[in-house]
Parts: sequence; C-alpha cells; structure tokens
Amino acid sequence: MTFLESAKKIVPQKWYVVFGDEDFLKRRVIHTLTEFLLKDADPEYSLSKFSGEKLSYPTLRNELDSVSFFSSVRVVLVEDADTFVSEHRAQMEKYITNPSQVGTLILDLKSFPSTTKLAKQTPDQAQIACKALTESNVTLWVTRWASTEYKKTISKPTANRLVELLGPATGLLDAELAKLTDYVGEKESIHIEDVEEIVAKTRTSTIFKVFELIGEGRGAQAIGILEEILASSEELMKLIGGIAYQVRKLVKVFRLVQAKVGWE
Repeated sequence: MTFLESAKKIVPQKWYVVFGDEDFLKRRVIHTLTEFLLKDADPEYSLSKFSGEKLSYPTLRNELDSVSFFSSVRVVLVEDADTFVSEHRAQMEKYITNPSQVGTLILDLKSFPSTTKLAKQTPDQAQIACKALTESNVTLWVTRWASTEYKKTISKPTANRLVELLGPATGLLDAELAKLTDYVGEKESIHIEDVEEIVAKTRTSTIFKVFELIGEGRGAQAIGILEEILASSEELMKLIGGIAYQVRKLVKVFRLVQAKVGWE
C-alpha cells in the first residue's frame, strides 16, 4: 500500500523527507501531508514555504520555532532542498536529534541515499519515496489510482491502452483519468471504448493537454506534466514543434484582440 492510499493512517513525525524523481506523486504526497499536519489551521498563518537554494539554516530554525499569533500550528516546507541539505548537512544531523517542538519540517528532495547518517536517523515512517514508475508497473498504478482517487474500476487491458496512448507520465495519466471519470458519470467502470472515444480520438499530441490546463488556470499541473513529457520518450523536437504551433496561435489571437479584429 502506498502513502497516498494509506494517508488516513499517517503517523505524526517531527520531520518528513519526500524524495524521488516522480514530480506528480511528490506534489500529491506533499499536498496530502500538509493537509494532514495543518488540519483546520489557516495555511496563510501556519504554512511557510522556502526554496532550498536560497535558505539559510538560522532562517529555517527560526521559522520552525515560531508560532503565529493566529495559529498554534507550524509547518515548514523546503522545496528543492538538495542544495540546502548538502550545504547544511552537519546542522541538519544535529537538528533531528533535537527537533523543534513547535513546527514540523518537510524536505522535498530529489535523492535521499540510505547510506547517509541523515537517512539512518530518519524514521522509516518519515521517509516517503516517490520514484518514477517502471513500464511494468505503470498499468498497475493506473488501476489502483482510478480506484482510490476516482472511485472507478478500470481493467488491466483498458489501463494498458491508456498507457499506450499517453506514456508513463503519471500527471498526464491522472489528467486523462479525471476526464474519463467525468465522461462515464455514475458508471462504476471505465471501459476501453471510453478510452478510445475520449483519449485516442482527441489526442494528437500530449502538448495540447498542457495548453488546455494553462487555459483552465492550472499552471502548476501544466508545468508538472511538461516536465514529465520532457523526461519521457517523446521526441524533443516534436514537443518543441507542438509548443511553437500553440504559441503562434496565441500570438495571433493577441494581435487580433489588440487590433480589435473579429473572427472571420
């Protein structure tokens, strides 16, 4: 059972390390984790986010030990924390032996080698790995994700077809599962015919999904999917061509609006 599937059984820790190269899953884990830690507290007063590339250790410690007048909860998230941990490893090793009694720390890392002293001192329950899925287990992930996230049943052949069309990028697969869920409505299952109708017929390039999300104001998810596409097997020049085509269309629309020219 994965962390997201067992989120209701999270064991409270004074710090967490979320690591790996699967950005979509990391975003979901961090979101779930912060929701669990904050409970009903207002994030504006209870949640602080920092970039690990610009953060100093004294600033981090001060944030962890500070409580807002409006909330007794304090959660500090350090994004892209690899540089921070590397530069302040000795201080962090000391910190976890005497962590803040006020705030909870979440470190977002690309890697967290088990051989390091920091990893050995971090409880297993506080280490959450989000590694890229292999080709052999992407299909299994689709079936489980459809069930836990969307409460839909999807067979292995149908999941296989979805992966064939979209590739292993979990962010893109999730976006299409959401669309399929809306399409099937109250039906309990997503069938291969649904995939053919909604995904196969409408998908000429994955880049269109990125621009669709941007148009919906979901920029963070669009960037995450773009990063996954760049890391996948799709040809880079094809991707760039798709972006260029869409940007040219946007520029044309912008110029028409400026010139106050109507559609022909």
